[in-house]
Amino acid sequence: MRGRIRVIGALIVAVALVILSLPSSEADAAGTASDFKMEGTTLVKYRGTANTVSVPDTVETIGESAFEGNTNVELIVLPASVTKIESYAFWGCEKLETVVLGKGLSEVGDFAFARCSGLKQISIPSNVSRIGLMAFADCMRLEDVSIPPETSDIHETAFDGCIRLAIHYEQGTAAEKFAEKFYERQKNMPEYEDIGSIPGDSETSDSTGKEDVEEQDTKPDSDDESNDKQQQEETVTGNEMGNSKVVGNRAVVFLDNSRETVYQGQDNHSNNPETSEAVTTQNVVETGMDSSDSDNRTDRFSIQNPLNKFTVVDGKIIADQAYYQAPLNYGFEVPEGITEIGQFSFARSSVKNVSLPDGVETVSYGAFYHCDELVDIALPDSIRNVEPNAFVHTGLVDAFLNGQNVIGGKAYVEDDDFLISGSTLIAYRGHDKEVHIPDSVRVIAAQSLCGHTEIENVVIPDSVLVIGEGAFEDCENLTTVVIGDCVEAIKDRAFYHTKLVSVSLPASLDEIGLLAFPSNTERVYNGSNRPTATCENSARRLSNDAYRDCGAETDEPGVTVVELPDTYASLEGASRAYVLRINTPRESENIERAWERLYGQNTPDNMNFYELIFFDNSGIPLNKLGNQYLTVYVPIPENLQNQRIEAVTLDRNGQLEAIFCDRVSLAGTQYIRFRVNQISEIGLYGTGELSNSSQIQCEEVSLESLSGIAKGNTGERVAEFEISTVVRRSIGIILLAVGSVMLVLHRPVKRRK
Repeated sequence: MRGRIRVIGALIVAVALVILSLPSSEADAAGTASDFKMEGTTLVKYRGTANTVSVPDTVETIGESAFEGNTNVELIVLPASVTKIESYAFWGCEKLETVVLGKGLSEVGDFAFARCSGLKQISIPSNVSRIGLMAFADCMRLEDVSIPPETSDIHETAFDGCIRLAIHYEQGTAAEKFAEKFYERQKNMPEYEDIGSIPGDSETSDSTGKEDVEEQDTKPDSDDESNDKQQQEETVTGNEMGNSKVVGNRAVVFLDNSRETVYQGQDNHSNNPETSEAVTTQNVVETGMDSSDSDNRTDRFSIQNPLNKFTVVDGKIIADQAYYQAPLNYGFEVPEGITEIGQFSFARSSVKNVSLPDGVETVSYGAFYHCDELVDIALPDSIRNVEPNAFVHTGLVDAFLNGQNVIGGKAYVEDDDFLISGSTLIAYRGHDKEVHIPDSVRVIAAQSLCGHTEIENVVIPDSVLVIGEGAFEDCENLTTVVIGDCVEAIKDRAFYHTKLVSVSLPASLDEIGLLAFPSNTERVYNGSNRPTATCENSARRLSNDAYRDCGAETDEPGVTVVELPDTYASLEGASRAYVLRINTPRESENIERAWERLYGQNTPDNMNFYELIFFDNSGIPLNKLGNQYLTVYVPIPENLQNQRIEAVTLDRNGQLEAIFCDRVSLAGTQYIRFRVNQISEIGLYGTGELSNSSQIQCEEVSLESLSGIAKGNTGERVAEFEISTVVRRSIGIILLAVGSVMLVLHRPVKRRK
């Protein structure tokens, strides 16, 4: 049956390709011929502005950069005459959603479709023997690719940065070998565990890729016309970022980021970091609330109503992913009062230069990752922690590592080998056996010298206060290090995987991280007190068990719940034993603060609080589960027995998030079930009485395997192939979609582990 469906699917695709490959009428050809600049049979440049482009059947080669940077094209149809796509041919065509590759194609060149961020699915024709270097790199929405057995040469970087990709292939082929290696590398992609939804993915997106979210403006402090004008100038309009809405560069509405769908919301607080109060409760709009309904307060806070978030939290933190992929296209001056730049806060945005004010202490994981246009960054002397991947693949760092010597603005090159901003060492490109850190450096950023196997000796001056996470990790031939007398903190894995036999630690040292040195390195402490053992965020990620030095696992994989009786939990794909401790405090200052920030009122009177602490045999609390989910079953509290129950939790920045929960029955007892991949505090509350018994119908769940490995679907992936408005215009594209789905659904597939 499976084979028959695949044959039918192949026939449908063939018919679709025939329809789409039919030459244009003479009238049409005459009208579009000038759009194609040709040199012989090579298409050198496409100069048109159409959304749908059918390449003429006289073309045999799509030339280098022929469509590069085109911001109009959404659908490309290549005829069977095209045998080669050269380097950078479609590089940066951000709106390109659908590509029909002709059956005559034999090669996809280097970077051919790189940074086509709208591309979701591609099927490689059987004649293609080679897919080149970074051919589909950073196609972040690419979910499915079908690679035929005939494709024998696939560069290992062909799909780098495709964080959602599932590869469809036949067993015993080069594609299978490539897929296995790709999924292993994928786990090390900075965004693999962090980015839940990508801007523009919502079902509410229109054909332009922008979200159907009503624009909101923060209100000025007075009615003065000058203030109003200033506010209008500060407000960034049209920056709908997937499930986010930027307002005045300060407040952003992006709802429960575990959901794909965007809901319209109100930005009720200015949350202006320049004001003395972190949160203002003036002009609070109670969403979905009738003014006459003041007695039924809990009904107002149903998760059917949106949960707002802010780019600036309490005037101190630029929130995680706040400007992720934002089209900033200008310099960005972070407001005064900010102390932390959140994880992936500016990642993949088009920001060109950034200035951080004095007082910023932390630049978090991936904060400026892949900001390709970023050419300058001004870091203040207050910086104490630059986490991994904070500046990886920025224009600034890439230019430096590629040999560029002239760095403008605040970042500068010292001794030709060190890239420094303020007093923070960001990157190193030298090749010397002995390295002397410059005297101007106070902070050595995470991983800034990691992997330099040529280094044998390091001298760290007295100016240095912090040696960052993994700063010298994997410097496998490093045998001696002289640490200055003023170092206060040595972060996790700073000198891990080196050959240090002994190290002298200064009396100034206050903190030392996990696995800071190899286990056999003798540590000589020159102070009267031992430094405090610390732990970085990286070690608190579930997937980074090597960072915690968990040791051998002796217990059965699964989750044991302690403290709260009659409670159960399971973890998807659990590979070792875990413990979940659940405390039930009467109050939760963190949730109450988040609720007040959002609604300007106290939490509902019937809210029940749960504090979740999750750990393995290392004893280190884990808070980031990445792509795995913890499912928890708690007995329904007495005060919520006959209530409609909803749940909230906190994100890493302490902002409120709604999470899905439902009623289930375990051995005849009713439980509330919820799923989380960020371990934090939970609030369960009632939003009104159940109106009839049909609303308390429960799903029967077996207690077996609740503490074991979740038996989820590890079989074939079902690709959701969305047909855009452009696709619907063509019968051929509809047939292609149907045929492709049939092939995808019935092709052997290797899923990520």
